[in-house]
Amino acid sequence: MDHVAFTTDNIVALRRYFTDKGIKASQIQGRSDHSLSFVVKDPEGHLIEFVERGKAEAVTPAAPPVSRHMIHAGFLVHNRDAETTFTATFLALHLYWQGGMQPDKTDWVAMQVPDGTDWLEYMLNQPEHPDLRGTGVMNHISLGVVDMKKAQAILESHGWKAHGTKRRRWAKTGSGNLTCTIPI
Repeated sequence: MDHVAFTTDNIVALRRYFTDKGIKASQIQGRSDHSLSFVVKDPEGHLIEFVERGKAEAVTPAAPPVSRHMIHAGFLVHNRDAETTFTATFLALHLYWQGGMQPDKTDWVAMQVPDGTDWLEYMLNQPEHPDLRGTGVMNHISLGVVDMKKAQAILESHGWKAHGTKRRRWAKTGSGNLTCTIPI
């Protein structure tokens, strides 16, 4: 996974916030879609991008989107305490859920955004240098969709191929939407 991104309404103020806290932030970059962005690194070196969307005209995509809502992103974390200090202190995320394959072991930690229902998921208890398959399963995104079969068809039309039912998980959310978790 290359990076995780969040949207903001004020890119300049947010970058100033990080730099005032002593966190190195890249310069604000403009994009062809008129959006602005910058990146910081979390304690584990993951790139976290912040984007202020542009005010440009709406563009019709060449192909239908699979989803317009990514419910969560998960990635490997080896130092839960350092990651939680960063996400809670500087991103204002709070503990939403934690659990694991065994009742007495925490394998996953969900840190929820302060003003919504989305979250970052730490994938814990993995080797320091996991193989490519392990990394691909732990680093994932979860898309909110209304129709699972339609979403799968769109993914397949873009060249995605299912690698068995254990490689993707479909689940119903409390809002009635469905989520599809896809290893990346």
